[in-house]
Amino acid sequence: MLAVLVSLVATVLIVIPNQRPNVRESWTIIAAVVKFGIVLSMLPSVLQGVYPAITMFTISPGKTVKKRYSFREFGYLQLVVFPWAEVYIDGRHYGQTPIGRAKVPVGEHTLTLLHPELGKKELTTQIVADDTTVLALAMKDAVTAED
Repeated sequence: MLAVLVSLVATVLIVIPNQRPNVRESWTIIAAVVKFGIVLSMLPSVLQGVYPAITMFTISPGKTVKKRYSFREFGYLQLVVFPWAEVYIDGRHYGQTPIGRAKVPVGEHTLTLLHPELGKKELTTQIVADDTTVLALAMKDAVTAED
């Protein structure tokens, strides 16, 4: 929000001295440096996986609408499992197969496949930015509770 406020204030300060171009240019440079500083101050938290969010409005106490900004790159995963399985990616439930096109952050991920009779299967896969990783697997090799 502060970055938007800097732009708003800078706009007013740039428009006011319309006969003095050096003053206008000075305000432009100052606003750019301040905005760069604001963005730079967010870098440590973004590198730790915490992304900025703005509360747009409150519906009722405890219920808000937020806009979350993400700076991560994403790829996609298509997954077919025979006969079927519940899919967890890094512990997050993605639903039951087939998974048509799941948006997943770039990098290495652990897939956990669960079937009530055929057991559990874990594997790792690499997701590439703006690309689709396609996997077709069989649960017959899964580890059951008796193993």
